[in-house]
Amino acid sequence: LSINFDKPSPAKYLRVLTRVLKNGDNSDFWRYLRRYSEVLKKTRPDIRWSVFRLDSGGNANTIRIVTAYDDMKMPEGPTESGATREVYDEMYEGAWEDDFDKYNERLIEWARPQYNYSLRADLSTSN
Repeated sequence: LSINFDKPSPAKYLRVLTRVLKNGDNSDFWRYLRRYSEVLKKTRPDIRWSVFRLDSGGNANTIRIVTAYDDMKMPEGPTESGATREVYDEMYEGAWEDDFDKYNERLIEWARPQYNYSLRADLSTSN
């Protein structure tokens, strides 16, 4: 689940959403993210977005959804082909609300922080 995340230059900003899943069958969570990524490819083709699963050092049900961007006012980039929710419903037969509700049901309530980071180019190595 990654869109344009392999671009060679670093972004000025990162937005990191942390999601901790409940134990058990999380297929609803992953179905929503797979579908959402397909919709983003259509509605926001320039987005730099990726999903990471914690590999070690904590709860294995921890997921990070990362968006890299250069314009603070438009972190997801310009929209093409309509609003994301509308396109989701078109592509998946009106399933957005049900899919999003099921996605949210798989999350532990207290585990929904969002962190925004700014690149410190002056303290970074160049490519």
